[in-house]
Amino acid sequence: TCDARRCSDAELIRLINRENVDTVLNKLVDQSIRDATGSVYGKVLSMTKLSRELGVRVYIVSGYRVHEVVKAINGEDYVYGTIIDLRE
Repeated sequence: TCDARRCSDAELIRLINRENVDTVLNKLVDQSIRDATGSVYGKVLSMTKLSRELGVRVYIVSGYRVHEVVKAINGEDYVYGTIIDLRE
Protein backbone atom coordinates (compact mmCIF):
# COMPACT_ATOMS: atom_id res chain seq x y z
CA THR A 1 0.00 0.00 0.00
CA CYS A 2 3.05 2.26 0.41
CA ASP A 3 6.83 2.07 0.65
CA ALA A 4 7.51 0.02 3.78
CA ARG A 5 10.78 1.89 4.35
CA ARG A 6 8.85 5.14 4.75
CA CYS A 7 5.43 4.01 5.88
CA SER A 8 4.88 2.20 9.17
CA ASP A 9 1.42 0.90 8.20
CA ALA A 10 2.39 -0.59 4.82
CA GLU A 11 0.45 -3.68 3.81
CA LEU A 12 1.29 -6.18 1.09
CA ILE A 13 -1.31 -6.36 -1.66
CA ARG A 14 -1.23 -10.03 -2.63
CA LEU A 15 -3.49 -9.85 -5.71
CA ILE A 16 -4.42 -7.09 -8.11
CA ASN A 17 -7.23 -8.13 -10.42
CA ARG A 18 -10.11 -6.59 -12.35
CA GLU A 19 -12.15 -6.14 -9.18
CA ASN A 20 -9.59 -4.08 -7.24
CA VAL A 21 -7.18 -2.58 -9.78
CA ASP A 22 -8.76 0.89 -9.77
CA THR A 23 -8.89 1.03 -5.96
CA VAL A 24 -5.26 -0.08 -5.66
CA LEU A 25 -4.01 2.40 -8.26
CA ASN A 26 -5.94 5.26 -6.63
CA LYS A 27 -4.42 4.43 -3.24
CA LEU A 28 -0.92 4.16 -4.68
CA VAL A 29 -1.15 7.39 -6.68
CA ASP A 30 -1.83 9.22 -3.42
CA GLN A 31 1.41 7.79 -2.04
CA SER A 32 3.39 8.62 -5.21
CA ILE A 33 2.54 12.31 -4.85
CA ARG A 34 4.61 12.25 -1.66
CA ASP A 35 7.42 10.29 -3.34
CA ALA A 36 9.18 12.11 -6.18
CA THR A 37 10.14 8.83 -7.87
CA GLY A 38 6.55 7.52 -8.01
CA SER A 39 8.20 4.21 -7.13
CA VAL A 40 5.47 1.76 -6.14
CA TYR A 41 2.72 3.43 -8.19
CA GLY A 42 4.88 3.60 -11.33
CA LYS A 43 5.85 -0.07 -11.11
CA VAL A 44 2.31 -1.26 -10.49
CA LEU A 45 0.86 0.95 -13.24
CA SER A 46 3.40 -0.40 -15.76
CA MET A 47 2.76 -3.99 -14.76
CA THR A 48 -1.04 -3.62 -14.91
CA LYS A 49 -0.70 -2.38 -18.48
CA LEU A 50 1.56 -5.32 -19.30
CA SER A 51 -0.88 -7.83 -17.81
CA ARG A 52 -3.80 -6.31 -19.73
CA GLU A 53 -2.09 -5.88 -23.08
CA LEU A 54 -0.25 -9.21 -23.20
CA GLY A 55 -2.78 -11.25 -21.26
CA VAL A 56 -0.18 -12.47 -18.78
CA ARG A 57 0.07 -12.84 -15.03
CA VAL A 58 2.75 -10.56 -13.57
CA TYR A 59 4.59 -11.25 -10.31
CA ILE A 60 6.26 -8.56 -8.24
CA VAL A 61 8.62 -10.20 -5.75
CA SER A 62 11.83 -9.21 -4.03
CA GLY A 63 14.97 -10.43 -5.73
CA TYR A 64 16.40 -10.93 -2.24
CA ARG A 65 13.89 -13.75 -1.68
CA VAL A 66 15.31 -16.20 -4.20
CA HIS A 67 12.85 -18.97 -3.33
CA GLU A 68 9.95 -16.59 -4.05
CA VAL A 69 11.47 -15.68 -7.43
CA VAL A 70 11.69 -19.38 -8.29
CA LYS A 71 8.06 -19.89 -7.27
CA ALA A 72 7.02 -16.94 -9.46
CA ILE A 73 8.98 -18.29 -12.44
CA ASN A 74 7.21 -21.61 -11.95
CA GLY A 75 3.84 -19.81 -12.00
CA GLU A 76 2.84 -20.79 -8.49
CA ASP A 77 -0.27 -19.17 -7.04
CA TYR A 78 1.19 -18.36 -3.64
CA VAL A 79 4.27 -16.17 -3.51
CA TYR A 80 5.32 -13.57 -0.98
CA GLY A 81 4.72 -10.64 -3.25
CA THR A 82 2.02 -9.27 -5.51
CA ILE A 83 0.37 -11.05 -8.40
CA ILE A 84 -1.20 -8.84 -11.04
CA ASP A 85 -3.72 -10.74 -13.11
CA LEU A 86 -5.86 -8.70 -15.49
CA ARG A 87 -6.24 -11.44 -18.10
CA GLU A 88 -9.68 -11.82 -19.69
